[in-house]
Amino acid sequence: MLQDLLSQGASPDEISVKLGIPVSLVNRALAPEVGEWVEESSLKSLLNALPSGVVVIDTRNGLLKLANHAALKFLDVGVCYSPMSIRNLFERACGGCRDSVQAAYSSVLEKPGKIVVLDRVNVHDAHGSGRILWLHLQQCSHSACVIMTIRDMTEMWHVRDELDAARHLFAQFSEAVPSSIYLFNLDNGSNIYANPATERILGYTAEEIRAMGAKFLPTVIHEDDHETAIAHQQRIAELPHGESAEIQYRVIHRDGGVRWISGRDTVFERDHNGNATKILGVCEDITEKRMQEEQLERYVLEAHEAQIELEESKYLLEQFNEELNLKNSLLAELTITDALTSIPNRRGFEANLLRWFNRALEGSLTFGLVVIDVDHFKRFNDDFGHKKGDEVLQGVARVLKQRIRGKDFVARYGGEEFVCLFAVRDEKELMLAAEGVRTAIELENWPDRPVTISLGAAMHSTGISEQALFEKADGALYEAKSAGRNQVKLTNGKAAA
Repeated sequence: MLQDLLSQGASPDEISVKLGIPVSLVNRALAPEVGEWVEESSLKSLLNALPSGVVVIDTRNGLLKLANHAALKFLDVGVCYSPMSIRNLFERACGGCRDSVQAAYSSVLEKPGKIVVLDRVNVHDAHGSGRILWLHLQQCSHSACVIMTIRDMTEMWHVRDELDAARHLFAQFSEAVPSSIYLFNLDNGSNIYANPATERILGYTAEEIRAMGAKFLPTVIHEDDHETAIAHQQRIAELPHGESAEIQYRVIHRDGGVRWISGRDTVFERDHNGNATKILGVCEDITEKRMQEEQLERYVLEAHEAQIELEESKYLLEQFNEELNLKNSLLAELTITDALTSIPNRRGFEANLLRWFNRALEGSLTFGLVVIDVDHFKRFNDDFGHKKGDEVLQGVARVLKQRIRGKDFVARYGGEEFVCLFAVRDEKELMLAAEGVRTAIELENWPDRPVTISLGAAMHSTGISEQALFEKADGALYEAKSAGRNQVKLTNGKAAA
């Protein structure tokens, strides 16, 4: 209260009425004799209780008439034993900021009634620790004195500097990432932030996007996906804190082209009632991926139709099987998942094998490779047809997925051949794992005919290559098949007990 009255140039009578202090004490506090400090009084106690510093300077002689405890603390002055001038005070306390403070003081003296604010004054105490002060200087209208209010803003400015650094880092990050980052205002339906990737996807600048306001969604969202986008926003608004949801939709580029977008959104801000007000989202352009998926669907449909026609004749079946195999090889280039068994395909296996080799090189993993072949699978196809054969492959894949542990890996290598990677310590554990797989296949309830598998196992060792490891396991598989099938062979010739 006192600080506000002083900064507003209130008269002693007004201060006396507002604070309930005798006007004589107010006059003595504001205009004591030169070099005299205010005696202990309610006014002085009140000033010393203020968290902000208050300094009153006599403009006639430049001496301090009043300085409360907070001011002395901020300026690193312990006790004032004798009259102190404004120059002496800041020579002791302000260091490099002395000139700017004296200039502000002179400016106030030149223009009575003028207010000067220094919002960042760097002060160094005797120990060298720095602080940042806010100074407000104003000449009183009723007497020849200048009132200076001081606040310690060190912590606030440090927080502000950290926030500025965080904003700069976020700006750099958002500009560097290839994905779109945006902030959407649910209150008025406008997009209030868009990074450069968003501009590339939509063809509009960030300023143009903000200028669209509530017309943003109708302008950029494909008309067939408007309801989907609105329903998605409602779902986001109802999500628990920290959760997100995904969506795919079409947008209209500025040039009129249609592009597919895949996004993930979450609530960024809520009002005091807990209602979502802003949504933060990240999205990427998946147009080419969607085109590949549609092409993949066409390939699958064509393959299915071709297979039905091929059943009319064995000759046609062989001819069209070559075409189907060619298409399947093209499909394998587009995905790492086997379409028939829903487990990783050869490409996925090779990628995982490379990762396992790298982990083994780092010393964080020991593992073994098992190559599996379904016994007499061609005979099964001849007897029951390819459809039943596919069901067997699907069943084998299902049992393998159920049997292996979470840290292990299984894939369909091709045809009736599967591969497994087991995180084991030695050949004994590898043989136990492989034998467990063989037993599970043998004991499965197969509807048409019992199904068995042959397995070849090889343990990874230092210096061996991916190709060499596979060849060792494949050679062991050949031994298992030559020895009568339905068994496991280790690369050194050991058979499962």
